[in-house]
Amino acid sequence: MFTFQHDAIEQGFTIVSCLFIAYIGYKIATADVTLSRKSDEAPRFFSGFMLQWLNPKAWLACVAGISAFELNESLEALLGFISIYFICCYPCLALWAVAGHKMRNVMKQKSFLQILNRLTGAVLIIIATYLLLSNFIAIGVPYI
Repeated sequence: MFTFQHDAIEQGFTIVSCLFIAYIGYKIATADVTLSRKSDEAPRFFSGFMLQWLNPKAWLACVAGISAFELNESLEALLGFISIYFICCYPCLALWAVAGHKMRNVMKQKSFLQILNRLTGAVLIIIATYLLLSNFIAIGVPYI
């Protein structure tokens, strides 16, 4: 595992990371909400099902779970984890799909998208500010 040997480098990465999160929040909050679709054809079930097998976040979550619980040493524990993950994953995906289908008309409204973008961007900026301030407080820097 990579660890930082120098606090100054770690602090620099923390500051740059927090500023980047705040920048992304700003870009989301001020983004144009005009949507244009080239095709009215929505992806089908099979496309979505196959795409889940290519989802890098899902693979990272699996690897993290296997590593965190040291499941590589016990086949029974690994099979239990896979079963629980499978049982939890696909109903959640189905709920997400149903919610997406129900929200389709709401998500087409420009005013709703503006509010959603501003709220999402504001939350990212607040989180970045919190992380930055908590980092400075943790290292003993007086109020900025």
